[in-house]
Amino acid sequence: MANEDPEIYIQNRLQVFRQCRAFEREHKSGEWFLSRELRMPDGGTMSIRTDISDLKRATGALKESELHLKMALKSFPEPLAIYDPDDRIIICNDRFTNQFDWSAPYFIPSASFEETLREAVQRREYPAAFEREEAYIRERLDQRTNKSFDYEPYKADGQIFRHLGRRLANNGHIAVRIDITELKSAQQNAEAASEAKSMFLAAMSHELRTPLNAVMGFGQILSHSTVITSDERLSERVNYILKGSRSMLAIVEQTLNYANVMGSNYQISCSEIGGERLGMLIENSCINKEVLAHELDVSITNQCHDISLPNVVGAELAINNILGSIIDNAIKYNVEGGDVTINFAGVTDGLACFEVCDTGIGIPSDATDKIFEPFERLSLATGDTEGIGVGLSIARRLTDLMNGEITYQHGPGGGSSFRISLPIAH
Repeated sequence: MANEDPEIYIQNRLQVFRQCRAFEREHKSGEWFLSRELRMPDGGTMSIRTDISDLKRATGALKESELHLKMALKSFPEPLAIYDPDDRIIICNDRFTNQFDWSAPYFIPSASFEETLREAVQRREYPAAFEREEAYIRERLDQRTNKSFDYEPYKADGQIFRHLGRRLANNGHIAVRIDITELKSAQQNAEAASEAKSMFLAAMSHELRTPLNAVMGFGQILSHSTVITSDERLSERVNYILKGSRSMLAIVEQTLNYANVMGSNYQISCSEIGGERLGMLIENSCINKEVLAHELDVSITNQCHDISLPNVVGAELAINNILGSIIDNAIKYNVEGGDVTINFAGVTDGLACFEVCDTGIGIPSDATDKIFEPFERLSLATGDTEGIGVGLSIARRLTDLMNGEITYQHGPGGGSSFRISLPIAH
């Protein structure tokens, strides 16, 4: 009213009054009111005035929220849409609407997912649907009945998208589509490079093992020759040859093992392993390292020897490999007179946990994230301990293949502690 001519305002109000129309008006205090005029049977008029300030504020907040949502959708870098419980689009951003050169009239609010999918399939956008259109559509629709879905359809033009969806509280869901074409290409290139590296390592290791065996054979012959054994200087040199060739052969064997286990085609067959049998595997791993432990003045204590262990799912050869590698490191990187302890740490999240703890030199805190990387020996590479740094990489790969885990933490009294976790058999 402040900006209106008083006479015009009065005439407008009289017109509303005579027509018995409802109208909204903001008071100078900032409050809002809804006024309604009702005609009475006797020809009189009853006026009803309702305070709608809260409703106005709620409506304003809702409009502001919708504006913020639209701004967020518009700025989101990937195609995104929100669906109602009937799988129809409620709201989506422009990137979603225009994800195909033909999709703008179809990918709009109120359009159903099935309608847009059928249009895309009819236009032969998805090679996986060729010659099996209805089966493909049913598979995609079935995926969306889950609380979440994640799949990667290939487009006819070679693009690869990752579709992610999550169920909302109202049984609708939010879906986002991410272009991962470059990521997939990089992943494939990395896998090809890794496979080529493994093939190269395997080939070179085979080529090196033959001459090394010859060197060791002739060295052993010389070591038994009376001419050599009678001459201390010659005997020392032959022993040096034998020691060096054994070390080199061990490195070649480690490299071959690494190339084999890390290959993309490497598989292991898992089965149920009884608790008693598992205890024997642990005991045998300890016995196999007794000679090395004696040479380095390290004692091994197997605390799993006389306890009942759970049945697990795994592969015996893989478990032997893992335990052998961890115990071997625990001995080699220990201190003179040190200890290595193997114990059962209980069951956590369906995994039977075993720990190998030592009292050795430990691993620097700033290097623990690198210990499972291949050919990584950290600062330990400067010592006299032999090895090429692939044992822990192989151990992690094998535990992953058995759906288990291997983790590292600093030992309670210094040194290192490795936890090996294997799935419980049900």
